[in-house]
Amino acid sequence: MTTYHVPSAQFCCSGTKQLKVVIALYDNDILMRQVPCKLLSRSAEIVRNTIFPEIQSNIMIIDKLLLVVFDHDGIKFVNADYAINNKIVRRVGNIFYTPRFAELLLREVLIYNGKMKSVMQRIAIQVASQGCEIANLLPVNGKSWWPMVEDVFASPAVQALRYVLLAELETHTEYTSISIDATLRICLSILGQSAKKDTASAYSAGDSVKRVLSVKGRTGAVLAMIPMSAETSEVVTKALSDNMSVNAKQQVKFIFCDNASPKLLTHLSTIFPVLEALALDPAHLPIVYEYSTWRKRTPGSIFLRTIMAKFNKRDNTRIASSWGPFYCGDSTDKLDKAESIMRQKILDRSMSSTRATTIQNALKGDQPWYTRIDYIESLAALVALYPSEVTRIAPGPNKQVYKILWSAAAIDRIECMFNNMRIRHSMAASECTLLPSGTASNEALHAELNRCFRSTQSIHQSTIRLKLQILCFAKLVSHTSAMYRPTIKQMASSHVLARSLVCSVWTNESWREWCDGAMSFQLIAI
Repeated sequence: MTTYHVPSAQFCCSGTKQLKVVIALYDNDILMRQVPCKLLSRSAEIVRNTIFPEIQSNIMIIDKLLLVVFDHDGIKFVNADYAINNKIVRRVGNIFYTPRFAELLLREVLIYNGKMKSVMQRIAIQVASQGCEIANLLPVNGKSWWPMVEDVFASPAVQALRYVLLAELETHTEYTSISIDATLRICLSILGQSAKKDTASAYSAGDSVKRVLSVKGRTGAVLAMIPMSAETSEVVTKALSDNMSVNAKQQVKFIFCDNASPKLLTHLSTIFPVLEALALDPAHLPIVYEYSTWRKRTPGSIFLRTIMAKFNKRDNTRIASSWGPFYCGDSTDKLDKAESIMRQKILDRSMSSTRATTIQNALKGDQPWYTRIDYIESLAALVALYPSEVTRIAPGPNKQVYKILWSAAAIDRIECMFNNMRIRHSMAASECTLLPSGTASNEALHAELNRCFRSTQSIHQSTIRLKLQILCFAKLVSHTSAMYRPTIKQMASSHVLARSLVCSVWTNESWREWCDGAMSFQLIAI
Protein backbone atom coordinates (compact mmCIF):
# COMPACT_ATOMS: atom_id res chain seq x y z
CA MET A 1 0.00 0.00 0.00
CA THR A 2 2.84 2.38 0.86
CA THR A 3 4.50 1.74 -2.47
CA TYR A 4 1.53 1.83 -4.87
CA HIS A 5 -1.19 3.84 -3.13
CA VAL A 6 0.21 7.32 -3.74
CA PRO A 7 -1.39 10.57 -5.00
CA SER A 8 -0.28 9.89 -8.56
CA ALA A 9 -1.67 6.32 -8.67
CA GLN A 10 -4.29 4.82 -6.38
CA PHE A 11 -4.06 1.13 -5.58
CA CYS A 12 -7.05 -1.20 -5.18
CA CYS A 13 -6.54 -4.79 -4.05
CA SER A 14 -9.46 -6.03 -6.12
CA GLY A 15 -8.03 -4.40 -9.24
CA THR A 16 -10.37 -2.92 -11.84
CA LYS A 17 -13.19 -5.36 -11.08
CA GLN A 18 -14.46 -3.51 -8.02
CA LEU A 19 -14.12 -0.16 -9.79
CA LYS A 20 -16.30 -1.50 -12.62
CA VAL A 21 -18.83 -2.62 -10.03
CA VAL A 22 -18.85 0.89 -8.57
CA ILE A 23 -19.59 2.36 -12.00
CA ALA A 24 -22.34 -0.21 -12.63
CA LEU A 25 -23.91 0.54 -9.23
CA TYR A 26 -23.88 4.26 -9.94
CA ASP A 27 -25.55 3.75 -13.32
CA ASN A 28 -28.13 1.42 -11.77
CA ASP A 29 -29.03 3.97 -9.07
CA ILE A 30 -29.42 6.70 -11.68
CA LEU A 31 -31.64 4.52 -13.88
CA MET A 32 -33.74 3.54 -10.86
CA ARG A 33 -34.11 7.26 -10.01
CA GLN A 34 -32.25 6.87 -6.73
CA VAL A 35 -29.48 8.92 -5.18
CA PRO A 36 -26.15 7.02 -5.51
CA CYS A 37 -24.69 6.30 -2.08
CA LYS A 38 -22.23 3.96 -0.33
CA LEU A 39 -20.84 2.80 -3.65
CA LEU A 40 -17.55 1.47 -2.25
CA SER A 41 -19.09 -0.50 0.59
CA ARG A 42 -21.85 -1.88 -1.64
CA SER A 43 -19.37 -2.88 -4.32
CA ALA A 44 -17.15 -4.61 -1.75
CA GLU A 45 -20.18 -6.45 -0.37
CA ILE A 46 -21.23 -7.63 -3.85
CA VAL A 47 -17.75 -8.88 -4.67
CA ARG A 48 -17.40 -10.56 -1.28
CA ASN A 49 -20.84 -12.21 -1.18
CA THR A 50 -20.92 -13.55 -4.73
CA ILE A 51 -17.54 -15.29 -4.63
CA PHE A 52 -17.93 -19.04 -4.30
CA PRO A 53 -16.08 -20.64 -2.70
CA GLU A 54 -14.68 -17.84 -0.58
CA ILE A 55 -11.10 -16.68 -0.95
CA GLN A 56 -8.88 -16.86 2.12
CA SER A 57 -9.24 -13.73 4.23
CA ASN A 58 -5.48 -13.22 4.56
CA ILE A 59 -5.08 -12.73 0.79
CA MET A 60 -5.24 -9.05 -0.12
CA ILE A 61 -4.54 -8.91 -3.86
CA ILE A 62 -7.48 -10.83 -5.30
CA ASP A 63 -7.90 -9.35 -8.79
CA LYS A 64 -6.44 -12.36 -10.62
CA LEU A 65 -8.22 -14.82 -8.36
CA LEU A 66 -11.67 -13.72 -9.53
CA LEU A 67 -13.63 -14.32 -12.71
CA VAL A 68 -16.51 -12.14 -13.88
CA VAL A 69 -19.12 -14.65 -15.03
CA PHE A 70 -22.37 -14.04 -16.91
CA ASP A 71 -25.27 -16.00 -15.46
CA HIS A 72 -28.99 -16.01 -16.24
CA ASP A 73 -29.81 -14.13 -13.04
CA GLY A 74 -26.97 -11.62 -12.98
CA ILE A 75 -23.26 -10.92 -13.11
CA LYS A 76 -21.31 -12.97 -10.60
CA PHE A 77 -17.74 -13.28 -9.32
CA VAL A 78 -16.38 -16.81 -9.16
CA ASN A 79 -13.28 -18.26 -7.60
CA ALA A 80 -11.03 -18.89 -10.61
CA ASP A 81 -9.43 -22.05 -9.17
CA TYR A 82 -12.80 -23.57 -8.38
CA ALA A 83 -14.16 -22.80 -11.85
CA ILE A 84 -11.07 -24.24 -13.54
CA ASN A 85 -11.14 -27.46 -11.57
CA ASN A 86 -14.89 -28.05 -11.87
CA LYS A 87 -15.42 -26.77 -15.44
CA ILE A 88 -18.56 -24.84 -14.58
CA VAL A 89 -18.07 -21.94 -16.99
CA ARG A 90 -17.22 -21.58 -20.65
CA ARG A 91 -14.66 -19.07 -21.90
CA VAL A 92 -14.74 -17.17 -25.21
CA GLY A 93 -11.99 -14.61 -25.41
CA ASN A 94 -12.16 -12.79 -22.09
CA ILE A 95 -15.83 -13.55 -21.49
CA PHE A 96 -17.02 -16.31 -19.15
CA TYR A 97 -20.58 -17.63 -19.05
CA THR A 98 -22.58 -20.41 -17.41
CA PRO A 99 -24.85 -23.02 -19.03
CA ARG A 100 -27.94 -21.14 -17.84
CA PHE A 101 -26.70 -18.01 -19.57
CA ALA A 102 -25.98 -20.03 -22.71
CA GLU A 103 -29.59 -21.30 -22.65
CA LEU A 104 -30.85 -17.73 -22.29
CA LEU A 105 -28.64 -16.49 -25.12
CA LEU A 106 -29.69 -19.38 -27.39
CA ARG A 107 -33.39 -18.70 -26.85
CA GLU A 108 -33.22 -14.95 -27.35
CA VAL A 109 -31.05 -15.18 -30.48
CA LEU A 110 -33.43 -17.68 -32.09
CA ILE A 111 -36.57 -15.76 -31.17
CA TYR A 112 -35.19 -12.42 -32.40
CA ASN A 113 -33.64 -13.82 -35.62
CA GLY A 114 -30.09 -12.96 -34.62
CA LYS A 115 -30.79 -9.23 -34.16
CA MET A 116 -28.23 -8.49 -31.47
CA LYS A 117 -29.64 -5.10 -30.46
CA SER A 118 -32.92 -6.73 -29.48
CA VAL A 119 -31.12 -9.66 -27.87
CA MET A 120 -28.91 -7.39 -25.74
CA GLN A 121 -31.95 -5.45 -24.52
CA ARG A 122 -33.88 -8.60 -23.67
CA ILE A 123 -30.99 -10.14 -21.72
CA ALA A 124 -30.38 -6.86 -19.87
CA ILE A 125 -34.04 -6.79 -18.85
CA GLN A 126 -33.88 -10.44 -17.78
CA VAL A 127 -30.78 -9.89 -15.65
CA ALA A 128 -32.04 -6.64 -14.10
CA SER A 129 -35.43 -8.17 -13.28
CA GLN A 130 -33.63 -10.83 -11.20
CA GLY A 131 -32.45 -8.06 -8.87
CA CYS A 132 -28.93 -7.71 -10.26
CA GLU A 133 -27.64 -4.20 -9.57
CA ILE A 134 -24.62 -4.55 -11.84
CA ALA A 135 -26.40 -5.45 -15.09
CA ASN A 136 -24.42 -2.68 -16.79
CA LEU A 137 -21.39 -4.96 -16.75
CA LEU A 138 -22.96 -6.78 -19.70
CA PRO A 139 -21.34 -5.87 -23.04
CA VAL A 140 -23.08 -3.13 -25.00
CA ASN A 141 -21.35 -3.77 -28.32
CA GLY A 142 -22.40 -6.51 -30.71
CA LYS A 143 -18.75 -7.35 -31.36
CA SER A 144 -18.54 -8.75 -27.83
CA TRP A 145 -21.69 -10.85 -28.24
CA TRP A 146 -21.12 -12.50 -31.62
CA PRO A 147 -18.19 -14.67 -30.41
CA MET A 148 -20.45 -16.04 -27.67
CA VAL A 149 -23.26 -16.65 -30.16
CA GLU A 150 -20.88 -18.43 -32.52
CA ASP A 151 -19.55 -20.56 -29.67
CA VAL A 152 -23.03 -21.53 -28.48
CA PHE A 153 -24.32 -22.51 -31.93
CA ALA A 154 -21.15 -24.46 -32.70
CA SER A 155 -21.47 -26.48 -29.50
CA PRO A 156 -21.92 -30.26 -29.82
CA ALA A 157 -25.28 -30.13 -28.02
CA VAL A 158 -26.80 -27.59 -30.43
CA GLN A 159 -25.37 -29.34 -33.47
CA ALA A 160 -26.71 -32.66 -32.20
CA LEU A 161 -30.17 -31.11 -31.84
CA ARG A 162 -29.93 -29.81 -35.40
CA TYR A 163 -29.06 -33.27 -36.72
CA VAL A 164 -31.99 -34.75 -34.79
CA LEU A 165 -34.38 -32.26 -36.43
CA LEU A 166 -33.00 -33.00 -39.90
CA ALA A 167 -33.24 -36.74 -39.25
CA GLU A 168 -36.87 -36.28 -38.25
CA LEU A 169 -37.52 -34.58 -41.59
CA GLU A 170 -35.87 -37.48 -43.40
CA THR A 171 -38.05 -39.95 -41.50
CA HIS A 172 -41.16 -38.15 -42.74
CA THR A 173 -39.87 -38.07 -46.38
CA GLU A 174 -39.57 -34.29 -46.43
CA TYR A 175 -36.91 -34.51 -49.14
CA THR A 176 -39.10 -36.31 -51.69
CA SER A 177 -39.84 -32.98 -53.35
CA ILE A 178 -37.68 -29.90 -52.81
CA SER A 179 -37.73 -26.38 -54.21
CA ILE A 180 -34.59 -24.31 -54.73
CA ASP A 181 -34.18 -20.62 -55.44
CA ALA A 182 -31.45 -18.01 -54.94
CA THR A 183 -31.53 -14.43 -53.71
CA LEU A 184 -28.83 -11.78 -53.89
CA ARG A 185 -30.04 -8.67 -52.07
CA ILE A 186 -28.72 -9.61 -48.63
CA CYS A 187 -25.27 -10.27 -50.14
CA LEU A 188 -24.83 -6.71 -51.41
CA SER A 189 -23.72 -5.41 -47.99
CA ILE A 190 -20.93 -7.96 -47.44
CA LEU A 191 -17.61 -6.26 -46.73
CA GLY A 192 -14.71 -6.86 -49.09
CA GLN A 193 -16.87 -7.62 -52.12
CA SER A 194 -17.61 -5.47 -55.13
CA ALA A 195 -21.08 -5.70 -56.59
CA LYS A 196 -19.79 -4.66 -60.02
CA LYS A 197 -16.36 -6.17 -60.64
CA ASP A 198 -14.75 -9.28 -59.19
CA THR A 199 -11.33 -7.70 -59.67
CA ALA A 200 -12.23 -5.03 -57.14
CA SER A 201 -13.10 -7.62 -54.47
CA ALA A 202 -10.84 -8.81 -51.70
CA TYR A 203 -12.14 -12.35 -52.29
CA SER A 204 -11.52 -14.56 -55.27
CA ALA A 205 -14.47 -15.44 -57.49
CA GLY A 206 -14.86 -18.82 -55.80
CA ASP A 207 -14.62 -17.49 -52.23
CA SER A 208 -17.06 -14.60 -52.60
CA VAL A 209 -20.71 -14.80 -51.52
CA LYS A 210 -22.95 -13.44 -54.27
CA ARG A 211 -26.08 -15.54 -53.74
CA VAL A 212 -27.94 -17.34 -50.95
CA LEU A 213 -29.61 -20.58 -52.05
CA SER A 214 -32.74 -21.50 -50.11
CA VAL A 215 -33.90 -25.12 -50.05
CA LYS A 216 -37.42 -25.98 -48.91
CA GLY A 217 -39.02 -29.38 -48.52
CA ARG A 218 -42.28 -31.10 -49.39
CA THR A 219 -44.25 -29.49 -46.55
CA GLY A 220 -42.41 -26.16 -46.61
CA ALA A 221 -39.64 -26.94 -44.12
CA VAL A 222 -36.51 -24.82 -44.52
CA LEU A 223 -33.88 -27.46 -45.21
CA ALA A 224 -30.93 -25.14 -45.82
CA MET A 225 -29.87 -21.58 -46.60
CA ILE A 226 -26.53 -21.82 -48.38
CA PRO A 227 -24.20 -18.92 -49.32
CA MET A 228 -22.83 -19.39 -52.85
CA SER A 229 -20.42 -17.62 -55.17
CA ALA A 230 -22.61 -17.99 -58.29
CA GLU A 231 -25.85 -19.50 -59.55
CA THR A 232 -24.36 -21.89 -62.10
CA SER A 233 -25.36 -25.54 -62.27
CA GLU A 234 -21.97 -26.66 -60.96
CA VAL A 235 -22.03 -24.37 -57.93
CA VAL A 236 -25.65 -25.21 -57.07
CA THR A 237 -24.92 -28.93 -57.30
CA LYS A 238 -21.89 -28.68 -55.03
CA ALA A 239 -23.78 -26.54 -52.51
CA LEU A 240 -26.62 -29.05 -52.28
CA SER A 241 -24.22 -31.98 -52.07
CA ASP A 242 -22.26 -30.42 -49.20
CA ASN A 243 -25.36 -29.55 -47.17
CA MET A 244 -27.47 -32.69 -47.47
CA SER A 245 -26.96 -36.09 -45.91
CA VAL A 246 -26.72 -39.32 -47.87
CA ASN A 247 -30.21 -40.39 -46.79
CA ALA A 248 -31.65 -37.04 -47.83
CA LYS A 249 -30.05 -37.24 -51.28
CA GLN A 250 -31.53 -40.69 -51.81
CA GLN A 251 -35.05 -39.32 -51.21
CA VAL A 252 -35.08 -36.48 -53.75
CA LYS A 253 -37.32 -37.32 -56.72
CA PHE A 254 -38.62 -33.93 -57.83
CA ILE A 255 -37.14 -30.43 -57.79
CA PHE A 256 -38.98 -27.15 -58.38
CA CYS A 257 -36.91 -24.21 -59.62
CA ASP A 258 -37.22 -21.13 -61.83
CA ASN A 259 -34.36 -21.99 -64.21
CA ALA A 260 -34.94 -25.62 -65.16
CA SER A 261 -32.61 -26.82 -67.90
CA PRO A 262 -31.15 -30.11 -69.19
CA LYS A 263 -27.73 -29.03 -67.91
CA LEU A 264 -29.02 -28.48 -64.38
CA LEU A 265 -30.86 -31.81 -64.48
CA THR A 266 -27.69 -33.59 -65.61
CA HIS A 267 -25.60 -32.11 -62.80
CA LEU A 268 -28.20 -32.73 -60.10
CA SER A 269 -28.67 -36.33 -61.23
CA THR A 270 -25.07 -37.00 -60.19
CA ILE A 271 -25.91 -36.39 -56.51
CA PHE A 272 -29.59 -37.40 -56.44
CA PRO A 273 -29.75 -41.03 -57.64
CA VAL A 274 -33.58 -41.22 -57.90
CA LEU A 275 -34.19 -37.74 -59.36
CA GLU A 276 -36.92 -37.94 -62.01
CA ALA A 277 -37.64 -34.40 -63.18
CA LEU A 278 -37.32 -30.64 -62.75
CA ALA A 279 -40.38 -28.40 -62.83
CA LEU A 280 -40.64 -24.68 -63.54
CA ASP A 281 -42.23 -22.36 -61.02
CA PRO A 282 -45.75 -21.36 -62.23
CA ALA A 283 -45.74 -18.20 -60.10
CA HIS A 284 -42.59 -16.79 -61.70
CA LEU A 285 -44.27 -15.65 -64.93
CA PRO A 286 -46.97 -13.55 -63.15
CA ILE A 287 -44.25 -11.96 -61.02
CA VAL A 288 -42.32 -10.92 -64.13
CA TYR A 289 -45.58 -9.68 -65.67
CA GLU A 290 -46.18 -7.43 -62.66
CA TYR A 291 -42.70 -5.93 -62.96
CA SER A 292 -44.17 -3.84 -65.78
CA THR A 293 -46.93 -2.52 -63.50
CA TRP A 294 -44.69 -1.66 -60.55
CA ARG A 295 -45.73 -4.87 -58.75
CA LYS A 296 -49.40 -3.93 -58.75
CA ARG A 297 -52.18 -6.36 -59.57
CA THR A 298 -54.02 -5.59 -62.80
CA PRO A 299 -56.86 -7.39 -64.61
CA GLY A 300 -54.28 -8.89 -66.94
CA SER A 301 -52.03 -10.15 -64.14
CA ILE A 302 -55.03 -11.62 -62.29
CA PHE A 303 -56.02 -13.50 -65.46
CA LEU A 304 -52.44 -14.74 -65.87
CA ARG A 305 -52.32 -15.93 -62.25
CA THR A 306 -55.51 -17.90 -62.87
CA ILE A 307 -53.91 -19.47 -65.94
CA MET A 308 -50.73 -20.44 -64.11
CA ALA A 309 -52.55 -21.66 -60.99
CA LYS A 310 -54.04 -24.49 -63.05
CA PHE A 311 -50.60 -26.13 -63.08
CA ASN A 312 -51.00 -26.75 -59.33
CA LYS A 313 -54.42 -28.38 -59.58
CA ARG A 314 -55.06 -32.07 -59.21
CA ASP A 315 -57.63 -34.27 -60.98
CA ASN A 316 -58.27 -37.42 -58.96
CA THR A 317 -59.53 -39.20 -62.07
CA ARG A 318 -56.16 -38.86 -63.82
CA ILE A 319 -52.70 -40.29 -63.25
CA ALA A 320 -49.27 -38.91 -64.07
CA SER A 321 -49.05 -40.80 -67.37
CA SER A 322 -52.12 -38.91 -68.61
CA TRP A 323 -49.72 -36.09 -69.49
CA GLY A 324 -47.05 -38.39 -70.88
CA PRO A 325 -43.61 -39.13 -69.42
CA PHE A 326 -41.60 -36.58 -67.45
CA TYR A 327 -39.87 -34.03 -69.65
CA CYS A 328 -36.11 -34.24 -69.23
CA GLY A 329 -34.94 -31.90 -72.00
CA ASP A 330 -35.56 -34.11 -75.01
CA SER A 331 -34.61 -31.97 -78.03
CA THR A 332 -36.81 -34.02 -80.38
CA ASP A 333 -40.04 -32.72 -78.80
CA LYS A 334 -41.62 -29.94 -80.85
CA LEU A 335 -44.92 -28.11 -81.03
CA ASP A 336 -47.33 -29.46 -83.62
CA LYS A 337 -48.73 -27.28 -86.39
CA ALA A 338 -51.84 -26.13 -84.50
CA GLU A 339 -49.80 -25.27 -81.40
CA SER A 340 -47.26 -23.33 -83.47
CA ILE A 341 -50.02 -21.32 -85.16
CA MET A 342 -51.60 -20.52 -81.80
CA ARG A 343 -48.23 -19.53 -80.36
CA GLN A 344 -47.69 -17.15 -83.27
CA LYS A 345 -50.94 -15.40 -82.30
CA ILE A 346 -49.26 -14.42 -79.03
CA LEU A 347 -46.52 -12.66 -80.93
CA ASP A 348 -48.91 -11.15 -83.53
CA ARG A 349 -51.63 -10.37 -80.97
CA SER A 350 -54.05 -11.44 -83.68
CA MET A 351 -56.73 -13.35 -81.75
CA SER A 352 -60.14 -11.71 -81.96
CA SER A 353 -61.48 -10.14 -78.79
CA THR A 354 -64.68 -12.19 -79.08
CA ARG A 355 -62.78 -15.45 -79.13
CA ALA A 356 -60.50 -14.25 -76.31
CA THR A 357 -63.48 -13.33 -74.12
CA THR A 358 -65.04 -16.74 -74.72
CA ILE A 359 -61.82 -18.46 -73.67
CA GLN A 360 -61.56 -16.35 -70.52
CA ASN A 361 -65.15 -17.03 -69.49
CA ALA A 362 -64.80 -20.76 -70.12
CA LEU A 363 -61.59 -21.08 -68.11
CA LYS A 364 -62.02 -23.47 -65.17
CA GLY A 365 -59.57 -22.51 -62.46
CA ASP A 366 -60.18 -25.62 -60.35
CA GLN A 367 -58.94 -28.05 -63.00
CA PRO A 368 -55.44 -28.70 -64.38
CA TRP A 369 -54.43 -28.22 -67.98
CA TYR A 370 -55.03 -31.27 -70.12
CA THR A 371 -53.46 -30.21 -73.43
CA ARG A 372 -50.68 -27.86 -74.45
CA ILE A 373 -52.79 -26.03 -77.01
CA ASP A 374 -55.35 -25.00 -74.37
CA TYR A 375 -52.59 -23.37 -72.35
CA ILE A 376 -51.12 -21.59 -75.38
CA GLU A 377 -54.60 -20.45 -76.41
CA SER A 378 -55.21 -18.88 -72.99
CA LEU A 379 -51.97 -16.89 -73.29
CA ALA A 380 -53.05 -15.68 -76.74
CA ALA A 381 -56.40 -14.64 -75.24
CA LEU A 382 -54.61 -12.70 -72.50
CA VAL A 383 -52.56 -10.80 -75.06
CA ALA A 384 -55.68 -9.96 -77.08
CA LEU A 385 -57.76 -8.81 -74.10
CA TYR A 386 -55.18 -6.53 -72.45
CA PRO A 387 -53.13 -4.91 -75.24
CA SER A 388 -52.21 -1.86 -73.16
CA GLU A 389 -50.65 -4.05 -70.47
CA VAL A 390 -48.75 -6.53 -72.62
CA THR A 391 -47.02 -3.83 -74.68
CA ARG A 392 -45.26 -2.46 -71.60
CA ILE A 393 -41.61 -3.28 -71.00
CA ALA A 394 -40.88 -5.40 -67.93
CA PRO A 395 -37.72 -4.26 -66.08
CA GLY A 396 -35.24 -7.06 -65.61
CA PRO A 397 -35.81 -8.93 -68.87
CA ASN A 398 -36.20 -5.52 -70.56
CA LYS A 399 -38.69 -6.98 -73.00
CA GLN A 400 -42.28 -6.26 -73.82
CA VAL A 401 -44.62 -8.48 -71.83
CA TYR A 402 -46.19 -10.20 -74.84
CA LYS A 403 -42.73 -11.29 -76.01
CA ILE A 404 -42.08 -12.78 -72.57
CA LEU A 405 -45.39 -14.66 -72.84
CA TRP A 406 -44.40 -15.86 -76.31
CA SER A 407 -41.15 -17.23 -74.88
CA ALA A 408 -43.11 -18.95 -72.12
CA ALA A 409 -45.01 -20.86 -74.82
CA ALA A 410 -41.84 -22.55 -76.12
CA ILE A 411 -41.89 -26.34 -76.06
CA ASP A 412 -39.27 -26.75 -73.32
CA ARG A 413 -40.92 -24.16 -71.07
CA ILE A 414 -44.36 -25.70 -71.55
CA GLU A 415 -43.17 -29.22 -70.83
CA CYS A 416 -41.32 -28.10 -67.68
CA MET A 417 -44.57 -26.43 -66.60
CA PHE A 418 -46.52 -29.61 -67.31
CA ASN A 419 -44.05 -31.45 -65.07
CA ASN A 420 -45.82 -29.73 -62.18
CA MET A 421 -48.99 -31.70 -62.91
CA ARG A 422 -47.06 -34.90 -63.56
CA ILE A 423 -45.36 -34.51 -60.18
CA ARG A 424 -48.57 -33.83 -58.28
CA HIS A 425 -50.27 -36.83 -59.86
CA SER A 426 -47.24 -39.04 -59.08
CA MET A 427 -47.62 -38.32 -55.38
CA ALA A 428 -50.38 -39.38 -53.02
CA ALA A 429 -53.11 -36.84 -52.39
CA SER A 430 -52.04 -36.60 -48.74
CA GLU A 431 -48.51 -35.68 -49.80
CA CYS A 432 -49.78 -32.82 -51.97
CA THR A 433 -51.73 -31.14 -49.17
CA LEU A 434 -48.85 -28.89 -48.08
CA LEU A 435 -46.82 -29.09 -51.29
CA PRO A 436 -45.83 -25.49 -52.16
CA SER A 437 -46.48 -23.93 -55.55
CA GLY A 438 -43.12 -24.07 -57.31
CA THR A 439 -40.68 -21.75 -55.57
CA ALA A 440 -43.36 -19.46 -54.11
CA SER A 441 -42.45 -20.52 -50.57
CA ASN A 442 -38.79 -19.73 -51.33
CA GLU A 443 -39.77 -16.25 -52.48
CA ALA A 444 -41.68 -15.73 -49.23
CA LEU A 445 -38.59 -16.83 -47.30
CA HIS A 446 -36.45 -14.39 -49.29
CA ALA A 447 -38.82 -11.56 -48.41
CA GLU A 448 -38.42 -12.50 -44.74
CA LEU A 449 -34.63 -12.54 -45.12
CA ASN A 450 -34.69 -9.10 -46.72
CA ARG A 451 -36.67 -7.77 -43.75
CA CYS A 452 -34.16 -9.26 -41.32
CA PHE A 453 -31.22 -7.62 -43.12
CA ARG A 454 -32.98 -4.41 -44.12
CA SER A 455 -31.12 -2.19 -41.63
CA THR A 456 -27.75 -3.91 -42.17
CA GLN A 457 -25.38 -1.51 -43.91
CA SER A 458 -22.31 -3.73 -43.79
CA ILE A 459 -21.63 -7.27 -42.65
CA HIS A 460 -18.80 -9.78 -42.71
CA GLN A 461 -18.99 -13.07 -44.56
CA SER A 462 -18.60 -15.05 -41.35
CA THR A 463 -21.43 -13.12 -39.70
CA ILE A 464 -23.89 -13.64 -42.55
CA ARG A 465 -23.09 -17.36 -42.57
CA LEU A 466 -23.77 -17.52 -38.83
CA LYS A 467 -27.01 -15.55 -39.12
CA LEU A 468 -28.25 -17.84 -41.90
CA GLN A 469 -27.46 -20.82 -39.69
CA ILE A 470 -29.43 -19.23 -36.85
CA LEU A 471 -32.44 -18.44 -39.04
CA CYS A 472 -32.49 -21.93 -40.54
CA PHE A 473 -32.22 -23.55 -37.11
CA ALA A 474 -35.15 -21.48 -35.79
CA LYS A 475 -37.26 -22.51 -38.79
CA LEU A 476 -36.41 -26.17 -38.21
CA VAL A 477 -37.43 -26.04 -34.54
CA SER A 478 -40.79 -24.38 -35.19
CA HIS A 479 -41.65 -26.48 -38.27
CA THR A 480 -40.88 -29.88 -36.74
CA SER A 481 -42.78 -28.98 -33.57
CA ALA A 482 -45.86 -27.74 -35.42
CA MET A 483 -45.82 -30.44 -38.10
CA TYR A 484 -45.12 -33.60 -36.13
CA ARG A 485 -46.45 -32.61 -32.68
CA PRO A 486 -49.53 -30.49 -33.44
CA THR A 487 -51.39 -28.70 -30.67
CA ILE A 488 -55.13 -28.24 -30.33
CA LYS A 489 -54.81 -24.47 -30.33
CA GLN A 490 -53.37 -22.95 -33.49
CA MET A 491 -50.39 -20.69 -32.86
CA ALA A 492 -48.09 -18.55 -34.96
CA SER A 493 -44.70 -20.03 -35.77
CA SER A 494 -43.00 -17.48 -33.49
CA HIS A 495 -45.13 -18.69 -30.55
CA VAL A 496 -44.39 -22.32 -31.37
CA LEU A 497 -40.67 -21.50 -31.47
CA ALA A 498 -40.75 -19.69 -28.13
CA ARG A 499 -42.62 -22.53 -26.42
CA SER A 500 -40.38 -25.19 -27.97
CA LEU A 501 -37.21 -23.61 -26.56
CA VAL A 502 -38.17 -24.08 -22.92
CA CYS A 503 -36.35 -27.41 -22.59
CA SER A 504 -32.66 -27.31 -21.73
CA VAL A 505 -30.16 -28.14 -24.44
CA TRP A 506 -27.26 -28.98 -22.11
CA THR A 507 -27.10 -31.43 -19.25
CA ASN A 508 -24.50 -31.00 -16.52
CA GLU A 509 -22.48 -33.82 -18.00
CA SER A 510 -22.60 -32.55 -21.60
CA TRP A 511 -21.65 -29.06 -20.47
CA ARG A 512 -18.61 -30.32 -18.54
CA GLU A 513 -17.54 -32.50 -21.47
CA TRP A 514 -17.78 -29.53 -23.81
CA CYS A 515 -15.75 -27.30 -21.51
CA ASP A 516 -13.23 -30.06 -20.88
CA GLY A 517 -12.83 -30.97 -24.55
CA ALA A 518 -12.14 -27.41 -25.58
CA MET A 519 -9.98 -26.61 -22.52
CA SER A 520 -12.44 -23.91 -21.59
CA PHE A 521 -9.94 -21.47 -20.15
CA GLN A 522 -7.65 -21.54 -23.13
CA LEU A 523 -8.23 -18.62 -25.47
CA ILE A 524 -10.57 -19.61 -28.27
CA ALA A 525 -9.78 -18.25 -31.73
CA ILE A 526 -12.55 -15.94 -32.89
